[in-house]
Amino acid sequence: MKKILLSKDYEPEIVDLILRNIDPDKDAINVGANIGLYTNFLADKISNNSRVLAVEPTPNAFKLLTDNLLRNNNSKVVLYNGIATNVSGKYKINVVPGNEEYSSIGEIAHLSINDKDHIIIEVKGETIDNLVKKHNLNPGIIVIDVEGAENLCIIRCY
Repeated sequence: MKKILLSKDYEPEIVDLILRNIDPDKDAINVGANIGLYTNFLADKISNNSRVLAVEPTPNAFKLLTDNLLRNNNSKVVLYNGIATNVSGKYKINVVPGNEEYSSIGEIAHLSINDKDHIIIEVKGETIDNLVKKHNLNPGIIVIDVEGAENLCIIRCY
């Protein structure tokens, strides 16, 4: 957050990649929404008839995401408090309280939190296909930024 406040810019190469691939007339999906930086950005770049599905499993980050959307008066967002997975069900994830951005369904292996304790919580898991169907979405872009998949993934849907 400090970088954003100082430079008024954050990950410009990713923002540019999103801008080159977004279809404003289609819905967007943000998996690993965290506190909503890209969720709000995507919502700002799509039409008023389109929506953003924001997927975030950790309770603290989900609360901050919800608060962030309220502060930004953002009603285009559909929230899912769980993980996107290939099989619907319940899952255990490792969470570092206060550093939820490093949470993972797998082993936590990030240098900046090696010395911090983690807890294991149970969360819902749902397929993107099921979430798309449930919310009647027509996705044009999927932005995935989850721990354990260290390279941000942007998928353009046709």
